[in-house]
Amino acid sequence: MHSEPHSLDDRMPPAPQCEYYWPPALERCARRYEEDVLGPKDRQVPVRRALILGAGFSRSFSFATSDEVVGAVMSFFRDRPPNGWYRGLHDQLCWLLDNVRPGWQDAMPTLYEFLDILYPECRERHGSPGVQSSDPLALFEEGVSWEAGNCRSWVKAARCAPAAESHRFLHAFEALLGVFLLEGRTSTEVAQEWALEVFKQVEATDAILTLNWDVIPEFLMVTTEKPFCRYDWTGERTKLIKLHGSVDLFGDPSRLMRRDLRDMPHRFECVTDALWRARTSDDVLVRTMEQPGPSIGRTIPPAERYSKACVLIMPPYSPWGYGYELIQFNWRKAQTALERAREVYIVGYSIPDDDTAFHSLSARVVSHWDDRVAVHVWNPDPRVGERAKRIFGRRRVTVHEGCAESFRFQ
Repeated sequence: MHSEPHSLDDRMPPAPQCEYYWPPALERCARRYEEDVLGPKDRQVPVRRALILGAGFSRSFSFATSDEVVGAVMSFFRDRPPNGWYRGLHDQLCWLLDNVRPGWQDAMPTLYEFLDILYPECRERHGSPGVQSSDPLALFEEGVSWEAGNCRSWVKAARCAPAAESHRFLHAFEALLGVFLLEGRTSTEVAQEWALEVFKQVEATDAILTLNWDVIPEFLMVTTEKPFCRYDWTGERTKLIKLHGSVDLFGDPSRLMRRDLRDMPHRFECVTDALWRARTSDDVLVRTMEQPGPSIGRTIPPAERYSKACVLIMPPYSPWGYGYELIQFNWRKAQTALERAREVYIVGYSIPDDDTAFHSLSARVVSHWDDRVAVHVWNPDPRVGERAKRIFGRRRVTVHEGCAESFRFQ
């Protein structure tokens, strides 16, 4: 089931340049990708540079990292004008933290510490950090997905689901996080000169792999008028690959959402039966505050009636998000992009041990590299450079001890 635009006039600019607003069907994109991978090497989609963006990239716009995001979300809604929907969710999370983390206002938990509260059995069973078996590429190879109808059984067998009583707190946090990621920064705050200059240099032969949930890369691509695609695999556009999901993705659509797809098809696009995306336009979702301010991509935050399910929150434990076919497809594209790239740039990503899926991806990729591949790491923490040398090979890694603002293609 895939919704199609009513007419070309329904498309939001810059639709002729990118598929961001009206993407092609996922099945067609996957088929084109597989034909390319199996096709003659001299006709395969070329990838010259792969740019990997982590939380430090978003931090350059004064956005929150995983260490800061729980506190940022709680403060964001504590200081907003009263609204019954988000005030109720905020109160739920305050109650949880009051009971399990007394004094949390003075020592705010990191994202991983917050998830430890919701996934106690995972921590006891697998240890912190991470669930080793939560690997999107392995799930694809095993044929496990929400669309196939066997992911819930896999999650249950792996015993890595949140505690039953924690579901409502996870959904409450995801809903608030979704609004924060869309409303937390204005377009003016994101349109920084250094970032625009970087994205002006992006080419069709580049692939951007982001581990962040926000839509900052989309905004920068649209602003610099760079053709890009988030779903397709083509040599005609820059490939933007979101490995940990995206704020505009909705999993496990509710009955109300399905009714809206029938009655108001312009609001959503059906990526698969299990995963939808909210179209980025002013009338996409019902307003949750009377006068929304300027934001990245759209001015309307997620509405009360739509739940985010577990698309946003993937690392370090949850395999729920990795169970969607789109996310697995993104990791397959990321593997191919890295295998073909001659230059790899890692900006603001600390390659943490918690992200076992990325470590597994790196191990698969490095075995295909030759001596010509160069890896450049931009991070102010020298330990990240040493980590990269251990993973990718000491001789091919160049470390630049600077923040994302200092990044430049070499």
